[in-house]
Amino acid sequence: MVSKGTSLKSVKEETGRKDHKYRRSTIYRWTVACCPIMDRYAAKFRPNTGYRWNCDELCFRTFRGNSYLFAVIYNSSRFILSHMVSPVKFGVKLLGMFWEAAYGAGTVPRVFITDGLL
Repeated sequence: MVSKGTSLKSVKEETGRKDHKYRRSTIYRWTVACCPIMDRYAAKFRPNTGYRWNCDELCFRTFRGNSYLFAVIYNSSRFILSHMVSPVKFGVKLLGMFWEAAYGAGTVPRVFITDGLL
């Protein structure tokens, strides 16, 4: 629960509802000990991607103005392989995002669908 962003206090309250009495310091020590193990385990997994990838941008409004979310997505499952947020739409260096997607998936696409982003 802590690795997903839940506070130590909330974890303590949740485990207390299940008749487990742990201190926050104990939960913290477990988190420090277990998170590197979980990270190494999760790094072994690669997404099961095919040969068609999409790349597109999405404009959203923030308190500072418009921002743009660029994403490389596997076509059939809509799994996000790589993403990047930028305050500008044009002039953004996206090549690093494509390399990150290829490295994370362990393959390169045969078909790359975009709306003229490059």
